[in-house]
Amino acid sequence: MKPTPTLLAALLLASLAAIHADGPPARFHYQPNGAIFGDPIPFHHGGCWHVFYLHRAIDSAGAFPVESVVEWYHLASRDLVHWEELPPALLVDEDDRVIATGSIVEKDGVFHAFYTTANRTDKGSGLASVRVATSRDLLTWTKQPGEPLLLLKRDVPALGTYESNPHFRDPHVFWNPQAEEWWLAIAAQQKLDPAYSYAGAVALATSKDLRKWTLRREPMLASREGPASECPDVFPFGKGWALVYYTDTTRIRLAETLNGPWRRPANDAPWGLHLHAAKTMSDGNRRILIGFIPRVSADFAEPEYGGVMALPRELYADENGQPAVRLVPEVMAACRYDATAGQGARVFVPAKPDPVSVTDSALTLGPKAGQSALATWTTAPADYFLTTDLTLSDGASLTLLLRRNQKAKQPGSGPRVSLDDSYALTIDARNQVVTLRRHDGWNRMPYLRSQTVALPTDRPVKLHLMLHGNVLEAFVDDRISLSARVQLPTGGLALLARDGTVQLHKLRIALLPEGKRP
Repeated sequence: MKPTPTLLAALLLASLAAIHADGPPARFHYQPNGAIFGDPIPFHHGGCWHVFYLHRAIDSAGAFPVESVVEWYHLASRDLVHWEELPPALLVDEDDRVIATGSIVEKDGVFHAFYTTANRTDKGSGLASVRVATSRDLLTWTKQPGEPLLLLKRDVPALGTYESNPHFRDPHVFWNPQAEEWWLAIAAQQKLDPAYSYAGAVALATSKDLRKWTLRREPMLASREGPASECPDVFPFGKGWALVYYTDTTRIRLAETLNGPWRRPANDAPWGLHLHAAKTMSDGNRRILIGFIPRVSADFAEPEYGGVMALPRELYADENGQPAVRLVPEVMAACRYDATAGQGARVFVPAKPDPVSVTDSALTLGPKAGQSALATWTTAPADYFLTTDLTLSDGASLTLLLRRNQKAKQPGSGPRVSLDDSYALTIDARNQVVTLRRHDGWNRMPYLRSQTVALPTDRPVKLHLMLHGNVLEAFVDDRISLSARVQLPTGGLALLARDGTVQLHKLRIALLPEGKRP
């Protein structure tokens, strides 16, 4: 039968209650000091949101020192905003040389943490086995001795289905109520003849007791989207089940039953590109997605592993049963200090003679087709949270020019032209797309991010946007989100409408609670 949850230890609850009583600032885009925030392992229990994550030290240049190791560290929160750093959960020792991604379940009052490791007794290179640690309070963990639950060199070759390489990792354990047994989904690489390096799959093992596991020959998913379908996560969703996994970004598949088939929905990544290694947790009412936003050295550069924890977002099934995401209201409520000194939307100054009207809480830009209208707030703070309800006429678009600066005038003879330097977030009702690009005045740079979404013109569209240090996150229509790193540290904010009327109702711009910039 399905296990029932137990209460957390009084020590943990008292600790979290104390931290909230003191009223600490919100912690958005958490990153540990001197380290990266890597793959999260979220888990909800007893009214607390827990995020275990892969922690690895970095030096002042952002590189991993030779002695840097991967381990499980631990955060907890009662409200998805105030995060407390708890003692590390799983550390390397003389046997385990690395503690890689996994999952946590509870059975009969005991928590089981499944992880991948390079264990001395396995005598294999790289990540070679799946092992388990147990706890009764989520604070103190004991690694279970003996043979590994799954061993790469022992269990995988006999099947003839998967490659015997370190891509076999990231175990996710969950309860199958139909079969009344535990299932373990694990990232794998399918064996093909001839060899094909991009043959990512999700393998499956089953167990009655969480100790003895039988690896099945047929994979749960064999989409071959990358070298491995990493960080799998399986959970009830809508009227069926969802399978979340990571390739170039976190992606989602849907099925009516756990036996599949796992179909690709219309939008298989509603959180956009570069929300890495995201997994979920649920309190029984909401399913919260936690991922990380990777580091980048410059715009358009390849992302580097690890970064900061992304804002928590709720994953839900929309009216058509399709996956959608929305920012959790706890984050919005935490951003409550007015950034406009009481002026509201009146901080925006219209460009003359553009058709712009402004009130305390609303702004209307009304260009005709083939025309545009601009309003600018030159003294906008570098960091803020913006929320508004947008109404776009048919064919119209709104561009938010973020961290907007005037570039130096061009040297040499001839006309001296001043060009804007900013990030341009465009919400385009004509093309049904949201894009983010680095804007140099000519719009010739490629997109940093692009996300399709059905943008209605007969009702308002919600927009929530946070600029925080070098992190930008935007949520549109409670359906999609985009996350990115931005390089410009400061600059103003401008609103640019093209080809039709754009109305911003209930416009609110708030300062972020005090905290360290990522």
